[in-house]
Amino acid sequence: MALRRPGYWVMFSSALLMAAAGICLLFFPALVDTWVLPIGANNALALQLLAAVYLGMAMMNHMAKGQLLGGIYGRPICVGNFMHFLIGLFILIKQLLDGSVLPGLIAATAIYALYTIIFARLLFRMPPVVERL
Repeated sequence: MALRRPGYWVMFSSALLMAAAGICLLFFPALVDTWVLPIGANNALALQLLAAVYLGMAMMNHMAKGQLLGGIYGRPICVGNFMHFLIGLFILIKQLLDGSVLPGLIAATAIYALYTIIFARLLFRMPPVVERL
């Protein structure tokens, strides 16, 4: 059963998180631009293109939630998510160090740090043996 797989809830929650971010970026780019990360004026197009990336990754994670992750199994999924969250974490930390502390920036940094650790652990461990029914 898919619920017994170790990475199920990680993939499910990251899919929900990315889908929520994608929907917010797609439909409310001006709000996200002022509340989380002000990049400059007229960034609606860039933020909506970023929404396409988030929604694509959300669908990928949703479809992979029942897969066996870790070791060589599901490695491309883990590598993609790990790189996304790691690079995103570095960008968010740099933004915090530059002095722009916005309401959503600290929360986004904490979420990215958590998922970076989780996907690093999934990526660099061997999956446990799962019994088939």
